[in-house]
Amino acid sequence: MTIPSMILPLPRLALNRFTLIEIIDVMIFKHRQLDNGLTIIGRHIPGTNAAMGFFARTGSRDETPEISGVSHFLEHMIFKGTDGLNWQQVNEAFDGIGAKFNAFTGEENTVYYAAVLSEFLPDVAQLWSQLMRPSLRDEDFNIEKNVILQEIAMYKDMPQFDVLDQAVPCISAHIPAATAPSDRTDHRGFKS
Repeated sequence: MTIPSMILPLPRLALNRFTLIEIIDVMIFKHRQLDNGLTIIGRHIPGTNAAMGFFARTGSRDETPEISGVSHFLEHMIFKGTDGLNWQQVNEAFDGIGAKFNAFTGEENTVYYAAVLSEFLPDVAQLWSQLMRPSLRDEDFNIEKNVILQEIAMYKDMPQFDVLDQAVPCISAHIPAATAPSDRTDHRGFKS
């Protein structure tokens, strides 16, 4: 099966350092949609490092006031493990392959990513695939609730985020996309 390619728009500043051929060579992405609807986009860059991520098309804009914060909460719960892995085993699995890993939730998506040496890319892909089905254990909910409350307090202490979070709803009231990610604002059940 041939995987179609797409070329991203080229940044103008890049032309100062590279020839057009070099830019096009590194900017070619492979794109494939699986039968289950999962879209895979990849780019080969010669070298020893590799990175991969899961980009879920859901974020704060998709949440009603009644479920405000659920995307961010689920982002946290992913790291608590699966039916076969607890949180410690998840961390040990990432650490064992030298992965730099994290996740974030925004207005439009939730992203889980990791960077590893190329030889460990299949391992990190397998691990993320397992983590996309978290166990959602009851005992983990209160722990993560407190972590999220700490994040909310941290962002409230950062004026650049607080100003933005207060300004956007004033400008675009009643537009779901204007809802700030729940790690920066209070949401139902997580009042600080």
